[in-house]
Amino acid sequence: MARINGTNSDYVFDAVSGGVVEVPDPKPAVEMRLFICPYDMPNTLEDQGSEPSRCIGIDEDCPNPTKSGHALMHLHQNDGITLRTDNRNILQLTQNGDIQLRPSTGGQAEVRGIFEVRQASGNTVLLEVGPSDVRIRAVNGAEVVIRSNGNIDLITENNAGTVNIQGNLVVSGTIN
Repeated sequence: MARINGTNSDYVFDAVSGGVVEVPDPKPAVEMRLFICPYDMPNTLEDQGSEPSRCIGIDEDCPNPTKSGHALMHLHQNDGITLRTDNRNILQLTQNGDIQLRPSTGGQAEVRGIFEVRQASGNTVLLEVGPSDVRIRAVNGAEVVIRSNGNIDLITENNAGTVNIQGNLVVSGTIN
């Protein structure tokens, strides 16, 4: 047993032989787990001895009564790459091209520096959160800019479009 562990889809511990054996065909999807178990619990490649179950690198599945402090890197043929920490914070890069950032319940995702969301095809920045403003852009050039000084700019395509308001408009201040 070790506090830094690794397992994969091709090998398991066999209680009958008392050692690690290759998984027979048909093999499951290829996967590998590298993880930290701070409680030195057995993994699926180790003799579990008197332990009722084995640790696979996540808090809720660890046989130790204290279930915190795990960290997991999971590489999977179908699911992609998943990084998982204590309290269920997850970053996943899927095989179909998605990147998912899932903070734990009550957690938050934080970006330090400029954050940009770009159009899938092309290089158009659709959302930019910068140090002095927040910009939301349409592919045609229309834009909403929220500035750090409190000003809000509505910019139409080539400064020639129309701004429509459906509902009431209340102005407190000067219209120039």
